Amino acid sequence: MYFLDQIDFEEESRSAMELLSPEGARFGKMVFRDLQKSMMEREERIMKMKIYVLFRSRYGLKASVVQMAMEMLNPEKDDIKDLMEIIVEEVMEQDVLRVIDIVGDALCSEFRDDDFVVYGLNMMREIYCKFDPEAAKLKREENAEEGPRALSSDSDEDEGQDGPENKRSRVVEEMGERIAKYVECFKGSKNKSIFYAYTSVMNVMRHKKYCGKGLGFIRRKASKEERVESMKSGRAEKEKYSGGRHSKGRRISKRRRKRNNK
Repeated sequence: MYFLDQIDFEEESRSAMELLSPEGARFGKMVFRDLQKSMMEREERIMKMKIYVLFRSRYGLKASVVQMAMEMLNPEKDDIKDLMEIIVEEVMEQDVLRVIDIVGDALCSEFRDDDFVVYGLNMMREIYCKFDPEAAKLKREENAEEGPRALSSDSDEDEGQDGPENKRSRVVEEMGERIAKYVECFKGSKNKSIFYAYTSVMNVMRHKKYCGKGLGFIRRKASKEERVESMKSGRAEKEKYSGGRHSKGRRISKRRRKRNNK
């Protein structure tokens, strides 16, 4: 576990895969078989799942850890972000619709706890961004720290390749239809956290903007709006009671009204 903790998966994955190329697929299958063992610490399992995702994407391995990661999701655990990233990173174009169904059936239901619904909607958004070039561009623009230079590295990558581009557009269209089927029940949701997560999915699919804020931010924003609405409601009640706009010059007590009417 010590050596696994020292790995920077973002920086070292490519060079590690190149070194393992001759035996890579075999090692990847070994990691997956190891993951199927029931007796394993949670932290170790998540670390090995991250490693397997690298092997799967590099060598096109068929076995998937999506279902395994879904079963481990727990909003009360600090590792939920790691599990969500594993699910999003592992999904490939050929199985994206299957993964959308798994996430949608498990999390995007009106009968699930609010936190699970928000996590499910966030995963839908990230999966969509992974395969729609326009949505991916919005995400890069939102996350970029180096300005326009960091945005255009692969924006024209598929230009001039009609076959792959047409295939990609069909996949994106099918993804949009499938995701919309799962999220439409949250349109107009009274729960602010769910509504913001739903809106972030729809904005990305409509190529309006990308907002990948976490559940904590969503809750704070929802709480702030609820406080503002509560203040407005209280002010309206006071204005109704005072018989006019809520200002010092127009506040008249009931007792004074009665005295003036005599």
